[in-house]
Amino acid sequence: MRVFWMGCFFQCTITPFYLVMIMKQEFLGDSLQRITLQTTSSLDLQEVLTTITQGIVNELGAAFARIWLLDEGDLCAECYQAGSCSNRERCLHLVGSAGVYTHLNGEFRRVPLGTLKIGRIAQGEGRMWTNDVLNDDRLPDKQWLRENAFRAFAGCPLTFRGELLGVVAMFSRREITQEAFDRFAVFANQAAIAIKNAQLFEALQTSETTYREIFETANDAILVIDIETNEILDCNQKACQMFGYRREEILHHKMGMIFSSEDPVTSQENVLRFARKAIEDSPQLFEWLCREKAGQLIWTEISLKCANLGGRDRLLAAVRDITKHKGAEEALRESERRLVLSLEATRDGLYDFDMASGNTFFSDNFYRMLGYSPNDFVMDYERWVSLLHPDDLKKATQELETYAEGQNDSHFVEYRMRCKDGSYKWVHDRGKVVEWDENGNPTRIIGTNVDISERKRAEVKLQKTIEAAEAANQAKSEFLANMSHELRTPLNAILGYTQILKRDKDLTNAQEEGLGIIQNSGEHLLTLINDILDLSKIEAQKLELMPTDFHLPQFLKNIADMTRIRAEQKALAFRYEPPSTLPTGVRGDEKRLRQVLLNLLGNAAKFTHEGQVTFKVKCREVSGGSAKLCFQIEDTGIGIAEEKLAEIFLPFHQVRNSSQQVEGTGLGLTISQKLVKLMGTELQVKSTLGEGSVFWFDLDLPEIADLPQPATAGERAVLGFKGRKRKILVVDDNQESRDMLVNLLSSLGFELAEAPNGRDCLDKTAAFHPDLILMDLVMPVMDGLEATRRIRRGEVTELLQGVVIIALSASVFAHNRQQSLEAGCDDFIPKPVQNAELLEKLRLHLGLEWIYETEIETDLQHESEGWEEGTPPLQAPSSDEVAPIFELARRGRIVAIREHIDRIEQLGDQFIPFAAVLRRMARGFQTEQICDFLKPYLEETDGR
Repeated sequence: MRVFWMGCFFQCTITPFYLVMIMKQEFLGDSLQRITLQTTSSLDLQEVLTTITQGIVNELGAAFARIWLLDEGDLCAECYQAGSCSNRERCLHLVGSAGVYTHLNGEFRRVPLGTLKIGRIAQGEGRMWTNDVLNDDRLPDKQWLRENAFRAFAGCPLTFRGELLGVVAMFSRREITQEAFDRFAVFANQAAIAIKNAQLFEALQTSETTYREIFETANDAILVIDIETNEILDCNQKACQMFGYRREEILHHKMGMIFSSEDPVTSQENVLRFARKAIEDSPQLFEWLCREKAGQLIWTEISLKCANLGGRDRLLAAVRDITKHKGAEEALRESERRLVLSLEATRDGLYDFDMASGNTFFSDNFYRMLGYSPNDFVMDYERWVSLLHPDDLKKATQELETYAEGQNDSHFVEYRMRCKDGSYKWVHDRGKVVEWDENGNPTRIIGTNVDISERKRAEVKLQKTIEAAEAANQAKSEFLANMSHELRTPLNAILGYTQILKRDKDLTNAQEEGLGIIQNSGEHLLTLINDILDLSKIEAQKLELMPTDFHLPQFLKNIADMTRIRAEQKALAFRYEPPSTLPTGVRGDEKRLRQVLLNLLGNAAKFTHEGQVTFKVKCREVSGGSAKLCFQIEDTGIGIAEEKLAEIFLPFHQVRNSSQQVEGTGLGLTISQKLVKLMGTELQVKSTLGEGSVFWFDLDLPEIADLPQPATAGERAVLGFKGRKRKILVVDDNQESRDMLVNLLSSLGFELAEAPNGRDCLDKTAAFHPDLILMDLVMPVMDGLEATRRIRRGEVTELLQGVVIIALSASVFAHNRQQSLEAGCDDFIPKPVQNAELLEKLRLHLGLEWIYETEIETDLQHESEGWEEGTPPLQAPSSDEVAPIFELARRGRIVAIREHIDRIEQLGDQFIPFAAVLRRMARGFQTEQICDFLKPYLEETDGR
């Protein structure tokens, strides 16, 4: 069991032969003899190889020496993978090298037998010796030999007792004498002994390590017992675990201590009977009741075998704990009894099919299940097939075929079988292979048949219900999509014109108030539509979060500013309490977080009639690149009764008394709660009736470093853009929507064209050559998706394949946006179109630089100063261009004025500020101001 046992055997068999060889070779030099002794005394193979090659170089004056060893198999894996030795011959592997070449991974690291000089020496040519390598045909690579100035070569096979181990070879730059070659040959014999010695020792070490690993990792307890004294000499860790003893408590004790159930002496005598049989006759296998150290009895299965270990007979005992198995056997017997009773108590049928003989057994319940009597016929395979429903015949018989083909060892299949009255019943057949032949082919199947006709009828009914529900859901989805589209289309014109009209600085207070009411009402209607669509998406599990990077302090400030305006309209105080430290950049769904916060803050202001609304943000923790924030909204409003708190998150439900009437659909809190859950948290509430409410939720937001500061341009009105005039084609089947966009964009200096459908869009694109197309998606004749695809394919003109196309659609579901992008659109804007969003998209895709109202106001201020001094700072065109505008203004011809302004912008970038001032006045129908503004320029040009 120990390495030294095998080592003793190894030394006894190898060393005498080695000594005889030493005595026979008296002429071996002292130095070489000393090296030989070093190699044969070492048991490390790599050390032996190094000593041999280095010794040949040092003692025989070789330029370099090498050793190749023969692989042990028919073909080594390395050669096979490398694609060499395709004839599957054995290979020599370079394992040792010394002298001018010490690497082992060169060109000749693998040499098949019979190839090159090394392979031929190994295959049978024997020793090779030459002092004229350049003229010896057995040695190729003459160029290499010349470059290294090699003169002589010697090679010998390494053999031990007729076994080829490898080849040793040397190259020399001087002549190899007969004496040196003889010494080299003798040394090769001694090297073979040393290599074999090291290989054997290496194998012995591996064997001992493997044995010990198996011994210690075995699943069974293993004991080594002295046959004469009955003492335990060795045991593995499993034995200690099984019986609860430490190893030192087991060693050198009688085996009766382990194999004892009641009386140790009696138990030992009984076990000894099995031991004697194992020694005298054959291995013994028996079950035995043992006792653990703690006193617990365990059932074991013991295998006793006599084995010679270290030259002495020992008794090996392998012990397996079968306590659970014995319990399982008893449980199995009880289970079988229950099975028989259960089969009798139920209507399930049992079958047993012998595939080899074709014999079958079907229980009485099987016959009764189909309305037959067991005496009506004897069920066999042919009769079973004849009872199958024709439509299920192939499915049922294929299951048995898979057994025969070895594809399955169990099956679950449902089919119909004909009853005695001619009707069919659905049967659930569940079977399993329980026996196989010596070739692994299944020979016996046992299974059950269960009548599932009622379940099948229920499934059919359920399937019809599901199909009806899916049809209803589909109808609902189509209705919501159509409703959204139909409502958003008129809202697009309402909100669009409202935004255009509100840009007029000359509106009266009554006009501004009326436009505000129109806009608020339209936006309220849009909010209701969006709430219903969001709820539909959430219920259909189609709403997904879209995380983006955003500036958190600015985001919260904007929300607070919007809420403050609404609170002030109701004469409520509003407090925003941000934390002292707040992450700058975070990642999350900015849109949905804004929706939740505005919902909660809007509700707080809606249900508070006096007092204040407080918006608190707390930073609970910042660690690991993530910030844990708490958003809390407090109000001093009407509050919610405790028994009503559970109702506030129900859809289309508002908790209020009969005297209260508030706007809304009752979806705000429902959607907010569902969105917060999508974010991985929970919306909490605490409220006291008549005193107010507190809503809060915690949210983890990953921090984003180096997020740029958001633009602070504010809501500056855009009056135009710098640079050349850009062309935009507006494609929409709705006239009002086209008019709204044309009015908005023409006032900013764009050149516009219109198309009512996709077909007309293609024609207009070819003639108009737009820089950008605003494309509606749902249109008659040809929709926007198809028109976009044709433009991208170059069907209009290859020059316009890259024209910017932005989809405008009242269909705002995610798949609508995806379809537009797949068709080739560059961007998507939902209807109703928000002016700010539209202008931002135009700026991004056309690379525009806007002219803002604040810039023009500054220019106008400078202009007024210039009038006093008589030096206008704005550069104006010639009087030929200015005079017609002056005359048109006197006659109130605004449309004609706009056309002249367009022409001035085309004259050069230096005239754009001048045209922007005129365009602003024309937008407000300020004809008198236009005349006053142009007079100085007319006087100046007249005086030139």
